[in-house]
Amino acid sequence: MPMRALRSLLLSALLLAPLARAQDAEPAAPLPIGAQNSLSFNLLNFASLMVGGIALDLNYTRALSPTLAFHVNPSGTYLWNSLGLGMEAGLRYFPFAGAVNGLWLGGKLTGGYGEGQETGVGHLVGASGSAQLQAGYTFVRASARDTGALDRNGFLLELGGSVGVGYRQINTYGTVAPAFGLRLAVGYAF
Repeated sequence: MPMRALRSLLLSALLLAPLARAQDAEPAAPLPIGAQNSLSFNLLNFASLMVGGIALDLNYTRALSPTLAFHVNPSGTYLWNSLGLGMEAGLRYFPFAGAVNGLWLGGKLTGGYGEGQETGVGHLVGASGSAQLQAGYTFVRASARDTGALDRNGFLLELGGSVGVGYRQINTYGTVAPAFGLRLAVGYAF
């Protein structure tokens, strides 16, 4: 009988020990306000949508403060007989979470140069520029490590749009016109 009691006592101790350790352990410190969504400081994403040509559109975003980020976007396009090069830069404000994850609002400046051959028209050279207001959402898929801390690296999905005013010039003809933009991109946060 004493052996049975000793075995029951040992079994109870083994089963209850993890519970006692979990209760004695100090709880993990919560992340500071706004840090729950501020997982990364750098984003690199890629967007390309073109039929019959080649497009390269890279975007680099860097957090400047807990709620403000700068982005730069060089791009290039080759389509049939034309070549286009562009650059875009702007600021994004993240009002509800830390930069660079979540809803953002901002502004951007764009510039571009293009050259091509049009059947029946001849050689065309063009330049453009715009100032636009933009809004969007960046979702960073970060993972939790064994320590419970959020990992700063992860894949991302970005959706955004912009509206503003632009200037376009082809050869000697120039015009001011509304400027619109849509963006759907995938990338990586680091």
